Amino acid sequence: MNQYYKNISVLRDKVEVDKKQLQQENERLQHLTTVLIDHIWKSGDKGLPLKDIDRQMELFDRENGT
Repeated sequence: MNQYYKNISVLRDKVEVDKKQLQQENERLQHLTTVLIDHIWKSGDKGLPLKDIDRQMELFDRENGT
């Protein structure tokens, strides 16, 4: 019976880690979407400034530890 509770505890810890990773990825994707929409709006027919987008995502990753 003790092993049963240990397995549940391990599973709960794994779910918490997975949940945290999904939340971080969701925040990153939301930021990327915002950056892309902003650049599409500003650039019009000029195309996307990929270097600037990469720079903004790198800054976001550094600030959020992802």
